[in-house]
Amino acid sequence: MHLKKNWAYKIIFCFVLLSLFYVLAYRENIYIHVHDNLDDIHARYKVLQDNALFWNINAKAPMLGGLDRNLLPSDLKVQSWIYMAFPAFYAYIILCFMKMLLSIAGGIFLGRTLLGEKYNEHSDTVVFCSFLYGILPNEPSFPLCFASLPLLIAIMINLYRNCRWYHYCAIFGTAFLSDLTYFGMFECGYILIFFFIDWCITGNPKLRIIGAFAALSLGLILIEWRLFYAFFFGDELIRSSMVIADISLGQAVKQSLRDFLMGHYHSADSHFFVVLPVCLIYFLCSCIRAIKEKGISQGIKELFAAPFVWLVIWILFNSVASGFDRWHPIMQLKSILPGLKSFQIARTLWFNGFLWYVSFCIVVIKIKSRKYKAVLCSLAFFAVCFIPQGYNHISMNINMMIANSLGESRLAKAKYITGSGKFAVNLERVFHEKTNVLSYNEFYSPELFKAIKTEISYHNEWSVAYGMHPAVLYCNGIATLDGYHPYYSQRYKNQFRKLIAHELETDETNRRYYDDWGGRAYIFSRECSYNPVKAMNVREADLLIDINVFRAMGGRYIFSRVAARNYAELGLKHAGTFSGYNSPYEIYVYKTY
Repeated sequence: MHLKKNWAYKIIFCFVLLSLFYVLAYRENIYIHVHDNLDDIHARYKVLQDNALFWNINAKAPMLGGLDRNLLPSDLKVQSWIYMAFPAFYAYIILCFMKMLLSIAGGIFLGRTLLGEKYNEHSDTVVFCSFLYGILPNEPSFPLCFASLPLLIAIMINLYRNCRWYHYCAIFGTAFLSDLTYFGMFECGYILIFFFIDWCITGNPKLRIIGAFAALSLGLILIEWRLFYAFFFGDELIRSSMVIADISLGQAVKQSLRDFLMGHYHSADSHFFVVLPVCLIYFLCSCIRAIKEKGISQGIKELFAAPFVWLVIWILFNSVASGFDRWHPIMQLKSILPGLKSFQIARTLWFNGFLWYVSFCIVVIKIKSRKYKAVLCSLAFFAVCFIPQGYNHISMNINMMIANSLGESRLAKAKYITGSGKFAVNLERVFHEKTNVLSYNEFYSPELFKAIKTEISYHNEWSVAYGMHPAVLYCNGIATLDGYHPYYSQRYKNQFRKLIAHELETDETNRRYYDDWGGRAYIFSRECSYNPVKAMNVREADLLIDINVFRAMGGRYIFSRVAARNYAELGLKHAGTFSGYNSPYEIYVYKTY
């Protein structure tokens, strides 16, 4: 297999072309993961967009009974600007492409910074590994945060080598691509760690690094001014009441190993099958060679002079920090230090994807055989694209295309060939699991809810969802008492708990889920799940809410995916059952008299 010049750019061009063709062909009928995505950050942006809340100061969002606008995403982020400029669906797609392109651009900048004159010799490898990093199936809610890491590190290296004023401006500018609570504070923390490590090694404290820390911190504080305002001048937030179960030393060690090997679904990087073994084999071979040629003492010094070893140490540090986040002594320390009770050290793991693919890039560069380079890059590409993981939209859409093209008739034929044994049963189960997934358009079903609102003469009355995510409602212009947000008012959480107290008394799992966390203020049910599927697992269920509390909170409508058996007992009126409009939903609407 012969690698021609600019092969990486040709692969990227084909990938972008195919992706664009697929998106333009299917549009809102493509499949996008819902969990912590369409039900969360994307829905928040859509609420901002639909209700003209961008740049609005004193406003309430029509979710969670009137959520403080300051608790929704900042107007100063690049991600917010994309949602300001484009319809929500296309903003999401544009951000996916921006993530990939920004990762490539940052990777090229970092490669040129590190390799210097040798960059042209290895440009295709650098570009391709940057491309792989850009399409990793990690948390889609903050695509530009992941994508900006190569850029930030390249700027930091240039500042370290030859400090100029514009380096501080550039570092300040990266804050517009980041997020304070999920990435920014960890980026600042790593800069401080680097300052102290460099001080220990060189004996010379470099204030330019502290300057970089100050520039990034200032940018993050400025951009997240709304969040700071809400924390200091708003109501007490639910983070203060969250209960996180601690773990033993043995469990922490196991979790660290699991995080090192598999990562986390929020920061999935598909490294286990290809990148991990390649990097570990190279690391072991490097250790053996260095010790064999230089002896133990000199060999270890030589190893610690290599950037690859520091990358491995950084990966291990992130994995251990993540695994020990809930270790009992750490939890005790968090409870003592103010403001750290709900601080998640485990987000250090979100940086490992970048580190794994930089390490993989170094190994591929070291390999002289073009054939082996091609094999490793191809295997890594297929691992990223086709191994199913939490947010792997490529794998998800390919699987759905296959499942939908198979059809019921071909399933019946396959079952006929395989007989009625265990294999046939599993085949049918897998088929129905695949075909029970909702597309973007099916999840929100805008045409159906537009018709429902017209039929019931809806005029912004407060409502709740039952058997589905509240995001489906508030993204369709229906104000909700329920919702999903990781930090809203503790006072409202206590009030909402009274509404669902009957259900929590009968279900310990839901009680602990709400009382110990509470990010999802939902109308829970033991009988029907809110998981987004085409076909519900039940047709009817008891609606366990306190109807007096519902009325007191201003509640008027209940939108349910199942029939409420006890709606008459609750004093509700059945306002109609609605379906159609190319939606898989059958929506039962109940209202108070």
